[in-house]
Amino acid sequence: MIITTKQAKGGKIAVLADGAEVFVCDPTFWYSLGIYEEDEIDEERLTEIQTENERRRCCAAAFKYLSARAYSERNVRMKLAKNFTPEAIDHAVERAKELGLIDDGELAQLLAEQMLEQRHYAPARITAELQKRGISRTQAEETAAALAFDPAQEITLLLETKFKNDVGDGKGLRRVFAALVRMGYAYGDVKTALESVSDTEEFYDA
Repeated sequence: MIITTKQAKGGKIAVLADGAEVFVCDPTFWYSLGIYEEDEIDEERLTEIQTENERRRCCAAAFKYLSARAYSERNVRMKLAKNFTPEAIDHAVERAKELGLIDDGELAQLLAEQMLEQRHYAPARITAELQKRGISRTQAEETAAALAFDPAQEITLLLETKFKNDVGDGKGLRRVFAALVRMGYAYGDVKTALESVSDTEEFYDA
């Protein structure tokens, strides 16, 4: 096949084989190959070049995503799947791991601590939220279970701050009860805490 090139959008180079465009690449990559206009290469060599170009483009996209914020491996793969082959994605993910840009364990720990300290979620809710962010179920459960979590202390804090205006009557207590359960607190822990601030049991029977 006879190789020629032409300018493409964004300063890229379009590579043509026998006059038909086969891929677009970065000029630096292309010139590093030492291939010149009208050179002849075989199909195997062209495929190797295309594969390497795809890998480089996929790495660049992955690094761009990860430079903006941390992502789980699953979420990086989902974003890359829109534009790249599975082989290129595998390569980019492994490279990102080598560079420390993808670390599900570290990400899970950071997110779990934030959800406990800032939102006061219980481990059950934290586990669910971590899974939504692409963390595996096993990793999410292990990370949430390892947190320094005291349900009585956390619920007391919430009753004194976020829910302090809702504990005056049965209706308000029912709202608090439902909210705490949604936040992942166990039924028994919530019941015990609310009974300590109210003389009614209507909040969990309704």
